[in-house]
Amino acid sequence: MPTENLTFIEPHLLYAVAAVLSFSTASFFYRHFTAQVGALWTNAFKASVAWAIFLGISIAGLVDGDRTQLAGLEFKTVSILLASGLLGLNISDWLMLRAYHAIGPARTIIVYRFQPLLLAAASYFFWNRALTTPQWLAIGLLLACVLVLARERRAHAGRWDLTGIFLALGAMALDGTGILLSREAFERLPDLSPNMANLVRATGALLGFFFISRFLIPIRLLEGFRGLRPRARGYAVFSAILGAWLGLTFWLTALKHAEHPAMVSAVGGLSPLFAIFI
Repeated sequence: MPTENLTFIEPHLLYAVAAVLSFSTASFFYRHFTAQVGALWTNAFKASVAWAIFLGISIAGLVDGDRTQLAGLEFKTVSILLASGLLGLNISDWLMLRAYHAIGPARTIIVYRFQPLLLAAASYFFWNRALTTPQWLAIGLLLACVLVLARERRAHAGRWDLTGIFLALGAMALDGTGILLSREAFERLPDLSPNMANLVRATGALLGFFFISRFLIPIRLLEGFRGLRPRARGYAVFSAILGAWLGLTFWLTALKHAEHPAMVSAVGGLSPLFAIFI
């Protein structure tokens, strides 16, 4: 029997699961720092650490003579990735952390479960890529599983917090937009590496944080870091490396190679669920 017939899961889904595990483990620390320092600081710090690592890897590749990461990278693709980072890594993550703090991960799950369906509709509209019947069935079963488990976890809770729900809705919509923009960049430039894409996206997120800190709400990144205890500083750096750098590396690798972004989003929806049990 050919060995390819024994493959039960596609590689890009393995990358998506690895990304989910990274995000979920790091979210335990993110919730702690959100309560202690604030969602804005937490999001800005993890984006800064990830940006530094993405930049270091890119510079190391250039020093080693690898110019392929810059091949074909033109203004429109860069603009798409900058917008993806601003929406998906800046505003969306900030709203999600606030939703976690306001209504908890279990309720946030329910809102996020609509994202694969929205991405499926958008993908059909933009790229004429319809889901097959087995793919629709897989998404439906996954959504049902997550909803049942989330309902069980929230059985002891009181009424819905509408503010938190709207925060989760905004996070879901902007995150989905970031996913679509990232996929569009890969469609335009198939040889684009996940690391370079993440570097540009993280740059877009940091530009947004600079604007917020300069004109709206001072973030005081270094002051907040110095105010942490030495052990907490280590946890902050560790969670940023795990959830932002490693998680995003796995995530964009999965998104680049997936046949349909809705499938990756469906797997990614397990992130808040795993976070409940970690």
